[in-house]
Amino acid sequence: MGRRMASDELKERKQRSSIPNPPTQLLNTHPPPSHAFSHHHLLPFSRQVYPAEMVSIRGRLLSLPSVHADLLLPLQLLLFLPMLAGNLETKTITMKYPINGTDNLKVLGDASVNGGALQLTPDTQNSDPKYHVNMSGRVLLATPFKLWEGGQVSSSSNASHNPTGSTQNKTVISFNTSFDFSVFRVGNVTEGEGVAFLITADVDSMPEGSYGRFLGLTNESTDGNETNRLVAVEFDTVRQLASGDRDGNHVGLDINSVNSTVSRSLFPFPFNLTIARSDTRNYRVWIDYNGRERHIYVYMNFTGNPKPQTPVLNATLDLGEHLAQHSYFGFSGSTSTLYQLNCVTSWNLTVEVLPEDPTGPWTWFLRVGVPVMGMTLVVVVVVVWYVKRRRVVKRDERLLGTLKSLPGTPREFEYRVLKKATGNFDEKNRLGQGGYGIVYRGLIPGENVEVAVKMFSRETKQGDFLAELTI
Repeated sequence: MGRRMASDELKERKQRSSIPNPPTQLLNTHPPPSHAFSHHHLLPFSRQVYPAEMVSIRGRLLSLPSVHADLLLPLQLLLFLPMLAGNLETKTITMKYPINGTDNLKVLGDASVNGGALQLTPDTQNSDPKYHVNMSGRVLLATPFKLWEGGQVSSSSNASHNPTGSTQNKTVISFNTSFDFSVFRVGNVTEGEGVAFLITADVDSMPEGSYGRFLGLTNESTDGNETNRLVAVEFDTVRQLASGDRDGNHVGLDINSVNSTVSRSLFPFPFNLTIARSDTRNYRVWIDYNGRERHIYVYMNFTGNPKPQTPVLNATLDLGEHLAQHSYFGFSGSTSTLYQLNCVTSWNLTVEVLPEDPTGPWTWFLRVGVPVMGMTLVVVVVVVWYVKRRRVVKRDERLLGTLKSLPGTPREFEYRVLKKATGNFDEKNRLGQGGYGIVYRGLIPGENVEVAVKMFSRETKQGDFLAELTI
């Protein structure tokens, strides 16, 4: 039998019913358990079978097979493996100097390694100017570091010189370094020119004529070229108007040019690189770069003193925009007709190391094989579930058809037929009220057959109906 709906729309809806007809109801009210993924690892999986969901469709109960958790477990594992391949954690590498040799170093120009220190310009106590004038040199780590990944990289790029491409969606490393340097002057001469901490794509050569104001970084013809692909923090002891220097005692951030992008005078701080020639104190510098914030901080103090809280320079800097993907860390320095000993006496470097692009069959399997297997398994699980479901539905339909053909089996009527037979469940046709609903007298149109139609109340449970059927 049909049940009366509160809404007029539901009253007019077509549905088939039997006499009696159980109300539509979900027997399983407990949702199946869900399995959670952690970003870093898999939580333990439940091996519970999902309860079959029992639903009433057109007045009959059908059992719909649920997907077994044992099928979901390998599927979840396969879908999770690509996440493991794509979320490799970075690590850091730390290097410490002074250095007693040139292993793993590239020494260029007039530089040398002597006495456990990096001599960026000639180290000699000989006051003859010919040993000091117009010199420049570089000392670089011979091993490149991967500075960023992601974005667009040209197919013509290589490990030592990759175009920077788009900076969007790039992961840029962080690093910090500290070093001690000296700008000691030989004899009673005027200081010149300066020292720079350097990151560059070129480890095999340095520009000709990079002495003087160019600090071993660029020269007259290359200064400002984007193809230089270098970033440097300079400590300059000579004011060069051509380089836009604010004074002869400053720190600057150089990007492909000695015309500093950002420059700060050291006079507000207790540091004077042009101090009296008798002062032989060295300076300690800390450089911290945050690749996530794209920001650089430079701190300075006298050697032996702690790192101060206030930087002498801080600026926005995107290494992924200006540097090759694989670049080298080191130092450069120069003299002009004015000269000094440009020397790095100690160096600590800590770099966040991005995973290199792996190769080989295992990488191919993680990147291609696992996703393909995962999608294949998804399709297989869905197909198996659908086939099982269709089999159960067809079985129930066959069973229902068999029951209908048996003598004495209740007939099915559409709701509109029962509604018309009872005069829209008119109170005049009310015969009485049972334990679970109201009984109406009805006359089936066109058949002249009287029937009793019992309408279950909204509060009636399916169990009540089934219990009444057994009476």
